[in-house]
Amino acid sequence: IDTTGVSGRSKIHGFEVLNLVAVANVAPWHGYDRLIESMGRYYQGGGKENCVFHLVGGGAEVGRYQELVSKWNLGEHVVFHGSLYGKALDDLYDVMDLAVETLGMHRKGIALSSSLKSKEYALKGLPILTSCKLDAFPEEACEFVLMLPQGEQEICFHEILDFYKKLYYDENSGSWSLDKKKELTAYISDYAKEHCDMYVTMQDTVQKLKGIPTKEI
Repeated sequence: IDTTGVSGRSKIHGFEVLNLVAVANVAPWHGYDRLIESMGRYYQGGGKENCVFHLVGGGAEVGRYQELVSKWNLGEHVVFHGSLYGKALDDLYDVMDLAVETLGMHRKGIALSSSLKSKEYALKGLPILTSCKLDAFPEEACEFVLMLPQGEQEICFHEILDFYKKLYYDENSGSWSLDKKKELTAYISDYAKEHCDMYVTMQDTVQKLKGIPTKEI
């Protein structure tokens, strides 16, 4: 990916609402039905946190997702934006807190995702939720990646809330920390530039074409 073509977020907002975003032309293997069902169980069980899932894009699954939103009475917690581009998409990213990669890769037998989606999320400085290992962001090395259960088992929304709190809640002061949020946003964006830019990822290929020995991997 050419990281120069993806701008960072221009502002970081506070903690009044937890905004989650997914950008996709949704198909069954995106698995966002799993997240909607998880939110439904959370609020049905008395959940109080103000959380909103923003879905950007169209696709065959939108109708089914809308039915699930109606089933769980989540009209205030799931927003369908349709397709967004350019400044409109950048403005939405500015107020997001977590990004949702794919939660249904198991539905087409894929165990490792190499999607551009995860790179764009990271360049925006957003922590990532996924149920499939990410090629550029191994969860054991990236504290900003939350690996959710694979398969069709239920996702516990409390796990997502705990992850968010772990990232940004300052136990010493007993309060949410905007400074921690700004620092992690910058760290994630820098990590993506260092690991995903095509000028980095293509170095071995370029060296081989030039006949220059590459380092052992």
